[in-house]
Amino acid sequence: MKNTNSNSNNGKLLFFGGILAGAAAAYYLQTDNGKKLRKKVIAKSNQLTSEITEKATTVAEQAKEKSNAVLQSASESLSSLKETLNEKAENVSKSSSQNISKFQQGINNAKEKLNNSAYN
Repeated sequence: MKNTNSNSNNGKLLFFGGILAGAAAAYYLQTDNGKKLRKKVIAKSNQLTSEITEKATTVAEQAKEKSNAVLQSASESLSSLKETLNEKAENVSKSSSQNISKFQQGINNAKEKLNNSAYN
């Protein structure tokens, strides 16, 4: 039981110690030195806010530039691929047309030979 009482007393001491520390801080911040300290803290806080905002803006701009560069590169690669595929498709089309013409010519030659041999 004594241990529980001791813990309870320690908790009370800590609570009242916190109240005293808060009251002392509040009193100090109302003095001339405390007011100067508050102004310094506010000025430093504003400075840090400006620096963080500036760095965040810089990082965002760099990220935007890099993403635009990646998009541009991807667009150029796709355009080049499209051009290459169109050229290949055109070559296949020409080659197929030529082969069909040759095949048709072979059929016509074969028909002609058959007709000639039938009459001879």
